[in-house]
Amino acid sequence: MFDRHQEIPLAHDRAGRLLPWIIALMIFLAVLATAGAMILLRSVGNLTGGLSGTMTVHLPTGGMSDAEADKRSARAANVLRRTPGVTRVRVLGRDRVAKLVAPWLGEDTRGLPLPRLLDVSLERGASINLGEIRRQVRTIVPGAAVVDHQRFVQGIFDLSQWVFLCGLLVAFVVLVACALTIIFATRTSLRIHHNVTEVLNLIGAQDSYVAKQFERHTFRQGLIGGAAGTLAAAVLLAALSAFAGGPMIAVDGGLVPVWLWVLIATFPFLSAFLARFTARFTVLRTLARMG
Repeated sequence: MFDRHQEIPLAHDRAGRLLPWIIALMIFLAVLATAGAMILLRSVGNLTGGLSGTMTVHLPTGGMSDAEADKRSARAANVLRRTPGVTRVRVLGRDRVAKLVAPWLGEDTRGLPLPRLLDVSLERGASINLGEIRRQVRTIVPGAAVVDHQRFVQGIFDLSQWVFLCGLLVAFVVLVACALTIIFATRTSLRIHHNVTEVLNLIGAQDSYVAKQFERHTFRQGLIGGAAGTLAAAVLLAALSAFAGGPMIAVDGGLVPVWLWVLIATFPFLSAFLARFTARFTVLRTLARMG
């Protein structure tokens, strides 16, 4: 594959000198599109994984003492624990709520009618009657609000899937554009070296032999360009990962997990074989038409 014996002087061909740079740019964009789609889907999965199967109950405490508010919160929690499909109910008291709102309201929340929160975990696939839950909770604490996170989670997940597919589509389109560029460059080289290919045919060389000349040269160009583009994209992703505060290589955490780095590492070989087979197909088809 890396045989240096070339009857066709493709290494000195001006038409193909820019090809590695073009391949590098295309692979750079393809890697970023693929990695971006994977990172987005993974991040949304981590976000929605913590919210799916849960709901939050807000219990207002206006006009109540802390003791009365805690008592009503306990009663509402007991009602929810008896509800089919509910696996766990955790009561967030005033101190816990105060810590949650501290970034917005400050540390001193004395005198503020902070609500009590109930963190409710649901059984997977359970059918919950939200209307009935609201009615039961509001008989204990008027004005209570029940927030089901499933609708929010499903909407975000559906949107992330569409964006993920769009990212993969962009990567596919970039690779198709890369293949079209290789076809154009190969045809141009064939025209430039038309006299050499004719001589090779006259002395008995088959079209497949001529095609191998282009295969070897284009394979090297694809590998060099793909490696350069992949390296540039990897450096950018590593910088973004460091900026986000995560490790550059992480198995379970971090912006870019280790399995995605492995996927990214395959792009130079993908570009090399794409260049090789595209060049072979182009040469064989063009010579067949000329013949």
